[in-house]
Amino acid sequence: MTHEIEIQLRTRVVLIEDTDGRWFARGLDIDYAAQGRSELEVQKAFEIGFVATVRDHMATYGHLDYFQRPAPDHVLEMYASALSESEDGVFLPLNAQPDTTRLARIEYLAA
Repeated sequence: MTHEIEIQLRTRVVLIEDTDGRWFARGLDIDYAAQGRSELEVQKAFEIGFVATVRDHMATYGHLDYFQRPAPDHVLEMYASALSESEDGVFLPLNAQPDTTRLARIEYLAA
């Protein structure tokens, strides 16, 4: 018999494009990352991988204690520094209304 449970997680994700046009998504509240060739691709990669990782953790451990850890201090410091140096809001919310059908609520922030 299988049981379904609903898990609601909220995380902020920073999207960064490097000088070679590669995109990176880095979780702030939960230490998880993905990469892609475009902004849309990296968002999809993050969502799919994030949900798969949550499911794996639940199947393996029965809880998310090992997964629910914030990004390392240097990532949070980089984010805070960019916010304080920006006059025009370097980080902008791209997905303010999360899709309620998804397992995780993800707020994307662009660099």
